[in-house]
Amino acid sequence: MYLGTSTGAVTATVLVVEFIKEIKYFKLLPTRWLVFIVAETIVISTSVAKGEFTVINLPLYLLNGLLITTSAMGS
Repeated sequence: MYLGTSTGAVTATVLVVEFIKEIKYFKLLPTRWLVFIVAETIVISTSVAKGEFTVINLPLYLLNGLLITTSAMGS
């Protein structure tokens, strides 16, 4: 599964954000927060799809989402 890799997650995040950031409701959010929300959604949904989701790993999902966020923003 390509979304399970950091490269796949960054690519998917950039593509999704570029597509939805012009939607009326998402225009109200700063792009930085939109990227973070999309990255976290991708990280968590990927772990759920793999059957590896556990509540105890939520801090790790948060850190992975932050890494994906900063990578997607080019920082």
